[in-house]
Amino acid sequence: MMTSVHQSVRNCTKFRCRLIESLKETLSEPLHNQNVVV
Repeated sequence: MMTSVHQSVRNCTKFRCRLIESLKETLSEPLHNQNVVV
């Protein structure tokens, strides 16, 4: 049981990490464009 819980937690963190990464990319793109314009 503990292993399954641990696995689900790992999957959750994996998903969050991926979500944060995509968020960073989405946020960094406009910043890069602004820098290029300026």
